[in-house]
Amino acid sequence: MGVLDGFRAYAIIGVVAMHLLLLSRVMQPGTHIDLVGWGLLGNVIDTFFIISGFVIFLPVVTRGGRLGSIRDFAVNRAARLAPAYWLSLAVVLFLLAFVAGPAQPPFIHRLPEILADMAALQMPIRLFDGTYRVGLGINGALWMISIIVGFYVVFPFIARSYYRHPLAGLGIAAAITLGWKEAVIHLPGVFGWLDHSNEAAWISQLIATDQLPGW
Repeated sequence: MGVLDGFRAYAIIGVVAMHLLLLSRVMQPGTHIDLVGWGLLGNVIDTFFIISGFVIFLPVVTRGGRLGSIRDFAVNRAARLAPAYWLSLAVVLFLLAFVAGPAQPPFIHRLPEILADMAALQMPIRLFDGTYRVGLGINGALWMISIIVGFYVVFPFIARSYYRHPLAGLGIAAAITLGWKEAVIHLPGVFGWLDHSNEAAWISQLIATDQLPGW
């Protein structure tokens, strides 16, 4: 597991470096630095999803294709993810209450938004409302929690079949991802129709790209 933690550390460094380069405007659109930066760091987030997939699938392999109790799997995943995730949301709420200032709406008005974030529904909601603010408008990096939880929900239903037919499973997964991303590119009107906000079409496409099927 130490090796996996090392890969996680490299991925975290890559994500932080990417955001620092963007926020500092070192990576300007159309420049060579921008091209190199996106080429080297643009897909570093994939590392987290690859590691998550490896970690949750390894016990299935060691048990010869048996997942075990779905209830136990769900409890274990929730115990691993929810405390740290909810703690990060608590920090965001603290910042909103004591740092963001009086311009923020009262918490009672944002309760549905808070509950949606707690349930990791932020990305599915954004598909229908492009103005929805991930992480209550402060911690946008929490978008990826929706993807991870989505993997956890799907995994119990495909684990045994994937173990028995890994190449077929890989092919199906690739077809879903490529099909989804091609649809985002060539059918922008569909995602614009789903998005009931007034956001630009390219924003709707960007949001659709980062939904679970795209990963």
